[in-house]
Amino acid sequence: MIRYYDIRNLRNKKTGMNVGYNVDQNKLVLVDSLLCRLFQEQKIGLKIDTKSQIEIPENIRKKIESMLNVRSTLLGKNLNQKTKLSENKETNALIGNYYYFTKQFDSAKKFFDKATQMDPKFIEPLFNEGLLYAKQEKYNDAIELFEKVLEIEPNYFDALCAKGDSLFKLSKHDEAISCYDKTLEINPEFFEALYNKALALASLEKHQEAIELLDKALSIKPNFISALYRKGFSLAKLGKEKEAIELCDQALEIDPEFFEALVYKGIVLTINGNYEDGLYYFNKTLEIDPKNTLALCNKGLCLSKLGKYEAAISYFNKSLEIKHSPEILLYKGNAFVHLGKHSDALICYDSALTIDPNYFDALFRKGLLLAHLGHPGDALVFYDDALKINPDYFDAVFHKGLLLEKLAKYKEAIECFNHAVKLNSKHLEAIYHKGRTLAHLGRYDEAISCYDEALKINPQHSEALFHKGLLLAFLGTHNDALVY
Repeated sequence: MIRYYDIRNLRNKKTGMNVGYNVDQNKLVLVDSLLCRLFQEQKIGLKIDTKSQIEIPENIRKKIESMLNVRSTLLGKNLNQKTKLSENKETNALIGNYYYFTKQFDSAKKFFDKATQMDPKFIEPLFNEGLLYAKQEKYNDAIELFEKVLEIEPNYFDALCAKGDSLFKLSKHDEAISCYDKTLEINPEFFEALYNKALALASLEKHQEAIELLDKALSIKPNFISALYRKGFSLAKLGKEKEAIELCDQALEIDPEFFEALVYKGIVLTINGNYEDGLYYFNKTLEIDPKNTLALCNKGLCLSKLGKYEAAISYFNKSLEIKHSPEILLYKGNAFVHLGKHSDALICYDSALTIDPNYFDALFRKGLLLAHLGHPGDALVFYDDALKINPDYFDAVFHKGLLLEKLAKYKEAIECFNHAVKLNSKHLEAIYHKGRTLAHLGRYDEAISCYDEALKINPQHSEALFHKGLLLAFLGTHNDALVY
């Protein structure tokens, strides 16, 4: 229920007197009363509802701005007086909300801060300022404010949702899922939490779990286009191309020119290697909306898959002109790596990390490139930074192990290979390199077991055959060694 400030209840909190104790105070009461009435007419309540599309008519805006100027003059005139005018926290919060809806964000922040200075546990302006920061893509600041709200009221539903959304924007998917879980404990049928949790799970490559949640979301809103094509995306990731394309087509039947549905059909096709078909849908989107960053970026990715790296970079550049995103900088850096332009690639990775210092993919890719360029010490730093964020990312664990093996740090390397094999017990190269490292550590029986395990996966693996033969020869079993 929207709460409005009733100016008639205003009293001086210090003295308990009615606010008619001086002329300026009465003027302030009158101005605030008129402002609150106008805010109420425009459906501006104490708590901002991001779903509300409030458009304030120009004539009403002029009235409000005029009264705000009178209000500011009254308060400024009274600054040096011993008895200051009594302001109301709800009025300040409502003024902040007005400025939020009219996109005057600095002024909005000023009034949210005034309201919370008057009452540090006043939840609405704390929450609203968090929404303001999220709108400005200052997600860490937003999260800090949502956490303050949750300290005061741990089950404040909208703060849990909004905190989850900001964490998702920062790619902190596990933490976002934790917030969505709490909202779903309060309301198991809350569509936005189901949908957003599914997106977070898909970002973690947990596509089957994502599909289950999207099914639940679609049972609530069967024609929600984004849920249809997102489910198609996850199905494609699981190799179910036919079902994926059917869902994308279903989304396009609902709205043939829905940009994201067109793009996601292209993405579904490229997941399964149909790059030329994917390009058709990216191009179709760009015909309708030449500045669609999702289509520009994915066209660049598609061109990269086709080995057209220079063309891909041109589309990444077009996308970056519209949105300076760390993800697009990463893709551009990867294209430079394929062209052998390693300095340009490092610049891209560094630019991505300037925007988001905890961007896992950029940390890992920079580590890979530094290892390739012969800077093992620097590479290890970036592998370690990446693994602090995602300790179970197989490729980072495996490549760190390879680098440590190359540096003859066998005890550290074996820890990585043990971890890698635990994450993927059938990864031939991880098993083989674990064997080599064990041999260097003098653990010969274990090394031979690893070579045998690798050869079960691929009996023709030449390196495993060769090193098993070498080790048997070293151990004096020459007849067995000759077999390999």
